[in-house]
Amino acid sequence: MRQIILIFMLLIISKISAQEWTEPVNISNNDQIDLNPTMCIDNNGIIHSVWSVKLEPNFHKLFYSNSEDNGESWSTPEDIIQNNEMWMDLPHIVCDSQNNLHLAYLYNVGNPSDSHIYYMRFDGENWDEPYCISENYLGVGMSDVIVDNNDRIYVFWGWGGPTGEFYYRYLEDETWSNVICPYGSNDDSYSFCEGVTDSNNNLHCVIEYHSPGMEARASYIKYDYENDNWEDVVILADDTSWNGKDIALDSYEFPHLVWRQYVNNNAPPNDGTLYSYFDGLNFTEPQILVEDPFEQVLVIDENNNKHIVEREKTDIGWKLVYYFIQNSNIEGIIIDENTIFLGQHRLLKYSNFLLLIYRKYNDPTDIYFTRKELSVNSIEEHYINDISFLCLPQNYPNPFNPQTKISYSLNRSGSTTLKILNIKGQLVKTLVNEYCSPGEYTVAWDGTDKKNKPVASGVYYYRLQVNDRVKTKSLTVVK
Repeated sequence: MRQIILIFMLLIISKISAQEWTEPVNISNNDQIDLNPTMCIDNNGIIHSVWSVKLEPNFHKLFYSNSEDNGESWSTPEDIIQNNEMWMDLPHIVCDSQNNLHLAYLYNVGNPSDSHIYYMRFDGENWDEPYCISENYLGVGMSDVIVDNNDRIYVFWGWGGPTGEFYYRYLEDETWSNVICPYGSNDDSYSFCEGVTDSNNNLHCVIEYHSPGMEARASYIKYDYENDNWEDVVILADDTSWNGKDIALDSYEFPHLVWRQYVNNNAPPNDGTLYSYFDGLNFTEPQILVEDPFEQVLVIDENNNKHIVEREKTDIGWKLVYYFIQNSNIEGIIIDENTIFLGQHRLLKYSNFLLLIYRKYNDPTDIYFTRKELSVNSIEEHYINDISFLCLPQNYPNPFNPQTKISYSLNRSGSTTLKILNIKGQLVKTLVNEYCSPGEYTVAWDGTDKKNKPVASGVYYYRLQVNDRVKTKSLTVVK
């Protein structure tokens, strides 16, 4: 079983400031229930978005809007299908090199045994008539749309339920391919989640993989464009994986994956955001980034910094949190909060901006857009507010047996906790839980848990939190 390594090396969560993410703009702004937004950017920098609007329980329309000023203002939402009876949902949109938009969506969602995948193209002036591409596959589920560098358009869908397979067709030179099921010749199940293309038109994809007797596992597959071949699956998760998977490529075109997975055997079990990447030879051991997340999305900038947005629980509702990962450092900031719902978000990078679209409850719900400018000096610059007011040096001695000392200093007052965590992020012992004034502090840990029983040898983490700022470092117990 893979070892899961927690990398809370530096984690800060703070309330958003005006210099971070822009004030969210309401795109849909109506009195209906808006949901499942998708977004793409054309070569002129115009942002395009499509989402579903619930008018009745089994009647949803698809609406479209665009922004020509980097998301500051948006066109009046337009009903693009003129559907008057069916439930249309789960749209996915991409843009090709000629600025044509390609939209795929799930048709007749209200009748799951008769749902289909439909496709439409927008040439800048008009939308084509909807075209059914799932043919005789009734009861399908929407997966993803990908465009490669040759403007080949792939549309993926699932068929056969949780233990089914994924299928796809591609559009090339105005002609659709036959339906393809790349892994349908064995008893295992492959559910497509997200995919990206590299400069050689290979597809890198994150999927849910099932084999008989095993729960879903986040896994990686690759399509070799030159040889027209799907490679063997690489299983990354070592426990049950859930919705919330994404994939991105770094500057070396190596894949990086994030997913949601169980991290312990509690009842019910806790889950976490796990992260792994291909280092040129192998995928790294999965690392836990945060606990209790939903709907992880990932992009990577030119400096190979990772940017993740996910939905997390709060005591009174939900929050949308942005994490910036640079080397072994993690910094986080709350983008938005809501007591009822927010999520279903999509994250893109364009030029030196991160673009985020999401759904938020607003009596009932609307679609919102926000963006964040990235610094050209991102290798050295903190993306989140400065945390120099707290200092957490390395414990001494380290490794240690039977006791070590942990020092920290504050230059402002605040509610302070110092906790020991194991490699799965589980609490081992709380050493400090009090309001601290500015000053220097030292605490001893004798290598015991909260029941004062000696812990096993291995790597642990000490996590200092002052108000909403957090720093974490590792230590090693030897016996």
